[in-house]
Amino acid sequence: MKMLVILYTGDNPRFVPDFLSKRSCPWTEFVGGIGQGQHHRHDGSRTFPGETMMTVSILEEGVCQDLSKDLRAASVGLSSSDRLHMAVLPVEQFA
Repeated sequence: MKMLVILYTGDNPRFVPDFLSKRSCPWTEFVGGIGQGQHHRHDGSRTFPGETMMTVSILEEGVCQDLSKDLRAASVGLSSSDRLHMAVLPVEQFA
């Protein structure tokens, strides 16, 4: 099993949930993330607009690999100001 962690900052907050739902993947979303990215701060204020949405999905390893590749390809169509980052982590136990 793998955990796919997706961080998205941009103008299309439904991009990741819709992508995962269309593929019948389970997901949990954490809205309102603030912090300092590689490009700039994002803390939901007028000075540093934008928030990061974190979406987590626990998947079989092969599904996770295919999904992350497809998500990366789909992100090419996003606005140049949008940011999408992914991490794949091992899952020792999920019950």
